Amino acid sequence: MKRFAWIIGLIFCTICTIQAKDRVIERPPFLAWSSNSIEIDKIVMSDTVTTVYIKAFYRPKYWIKIATGSFLKDNNGMLYPIRKGVGITLDKEFWMPESGEAEFQLLFPPIPENVTSLDFSEGDFDGAYKIWGIQLDKDTFYKQKLPKEAVVHKINKKAILPTPKLVYGTATLKGKMLDYQKEMMQQMKMHIESPALNVHNEQNIIKIKEDGTFQAEVKITSVTSVSLELPFGWIECLIAPNEETSLIINTKELCRRQAHLQKKDKTYGEPVYFNGYLASLQQELASVDIDIVLKRVYYMDMYNDIAGKSADEYKAYVLERLPSIRKEIAQSPYSNACKELLNIQVDLAATGKIAMTERELKSAYIAVNKLNKEQTDDYFYNTRIDIPTEYYDTLKEFTSINTLKALY
Repeated sequence: MKRFAWIIGLIFCTICTIQAKDRVIERPPFLAWSSNSIEIDKIVMSDTVTTVYIKAFYRPKYWIKIATGSFLKDNNGMLYPIRKGVGITLDKEFWMPESGEAEFQLLFPPIPENVTSLDFSEGDFDGAYKIWGIQLDKDTFYKQKLPKEAVVHKINKKAILPTPKLVYGTATLKGKMLDYQKEMMQQMKMHIESPALNVHNEQNIIKIKEDGTFQAEVKITSVTSVSLELPFGWIECLIAPNEETSLIINTKELCRRQAHLQKKDKTYGEPVYFNGYLASLQQELASVDIDIVLKRVYYMDMYNDIAGKSADEYKAYVLERLPSIRKEIAQSPYSNACKELLNIQVDLAATGKIAMTERELKSAYIAVNKLNKEQTDDYFYNTRIDIPTEYYDTLKEFTSINTLKALY
């Protein structure tokens, strides 16, 4: 009996020793990704296999797919090709449930103990999932410091919004992407919105150097809004003639704020740091958390509210939301300059929605009634929305949109 107990004890100790060798990293931080459709819940590393536990977040009843060419690459450049999926079949459509959330596992060869980070990639093709810099040493990662230029400028709460000048000149936009790897992207699109030049969404290509720095020069006539299109998000900023706008893009924080699993974790600073032209105001605008006239409302929620309404009822629906939004702006901690600009944005958003009354009402009807393509074409082109005489006179009340400050 004693011998039997001794053998059982030996087996138990052996199992515990084997299990103790497994290295588990819960929700590892990472540098950047190409999409937030899949997130890593944990990585379990043993002597025989590396198991990556995935949580997927995607549109209900739509599919995702994991390619057979997927691999992990460690910080030493070694590749670990995928072996198989558990709960998902490689190269086959995986249909998302009604909840829009799902779980599965991806199995890879064992990873050496000296590896500190991994990249996940499906390969080099359009739409491939990629996650860069998955950290296996979380403590060291959290201790990393930002460069000294990454500062949040002190805000003058009493500052007023300066009136933009109309002058033709060259605006300079430059910056640096922290933790940059050339596999992330080698260029990015800059979208230019300039009412002064009658330019809408003009695209310029900005090349990124190996150290993550970039620079562009644009001929413009006044303050102009531009957006940088990145695989992991959009960056909005202002440029002006004969002025320099400088950005430090903190990719890991930009992605963390988009994540489902790490959204409430410790921050890595700000997603973007601004220097140069109106730096403190631009930093404020990047942090604004006020919904400007349904801009952040999920479109189906709005469509359910307005489907079947008349034009007058739709306009009332938009206008009745303005007082509470303006009150929220007035009570916010932002500077006077930022508040003035936010109120101009409210005017622009409201007039835009009213100006597009017919399209919004038709789109709502089509979406709520789930019309197919043939039904949609017939309804959209053959249905008339009754717009009362003088319906658009309301737009004259939004006087701020006809001032130079609206160029912001």
